[in-house]
Amino acid sequence: MVIKNFKTLLLSILCGLVFCTGHATDTKKEYHRPKTTQEPPCLTVWIHGTHTWNAKLFEAKWIRSIPGLHPASAYTEETNIFHVAHALHKADPDKFPLEKIFAFGWNGKLSLTEREKAAEELCSALCALIKNYEKKHGVKPKLRLITHSHGGNVSLLLTEAQEKLGLPLEIDELILLACPVQERTKHLIANKIFKNVWHFYSRSDLTQVIDPQIVQNGWHGKVFSRRRFDPQANLIQKRIKRTKHRTFMKEKFLKNLPALLENKICQHCWKRKNKKGKVLTSVLVFSSL
Repeated sequence: MVIKNFKTLLLSILCGLVFCTGHATDTKKEYHRPKTTQEPPCLTVWIHGTHTWNAKLFEAKWIRSIPGLHPASAYTEETNIFHVAHALHKADPDKFPLEKIFAFGWNGKLSLTEREKAAEELCSALCALIKNYEKKHGVKPKLRLITHSHGGNVSLLLTEAQEKLGLPLEIDELILLACPVQERTKHLIANKIFKNVWHFYSRSDLTQVIDPQIVQNGWHGKVFSRRRFDPQANLIQKRIKRTKHRTFMKEKFLKNLPALLENKICQHCWKRKNKKGKVLTSVLVFSSL
């Protein structure tokens, strides 16, 4: 009787061990380590504006741009694009790594037709850039376009270019600096290819609005360009006080661009000297409108 009870007890213990081991094994199999999602990289593309006659005459090297889409590293220190890229990188190395900054060069003529041609070239170049990057790195990158002056209207015309060429395109961030707001292109800002848009302008910038639409674009009821776009769901507009047209592509402005994109209020002062050596202080104030 005792032996029989001992066998029963031993059998119960063995069954219990098997059950516990199996349960532990099943639990181990069911556990999955949570996957970490990594944000796809974002490629930044700088697009310059119109090249005025006096700039072509006196600053040919400074405004020089290589036709088409090229890495910023292709530009030398004597060009403005070189300094733009390094100013962005210095402002936020994580957001703007130099190896992920590109520049698109076009002829810069003050002509709607030329901007339409440039938009088609830009569209093809951006699609090729995405395809080549994905093939090389195995991940599809996002696109961030930073434009100055009429480079903004070249970017807006991407909406028509991608439909004409049949190329799918999506711009994650479109940053417009002192873009002339014109009847011909202002409605394109609401297009679905632009996910997030920022527009920075200044009332001190006469060049932004001086382009006569009646000459370039035909009669649309407005003689000169405007400063602001109509409100859109994907658009944030900020007025920058005491800022000239060219200041938008200089380090004194670009160093604050990351903070502006994060919707932080900024105030920056810099000093300059007049011909007599007197120090003049200027203040760059950002106002959110």
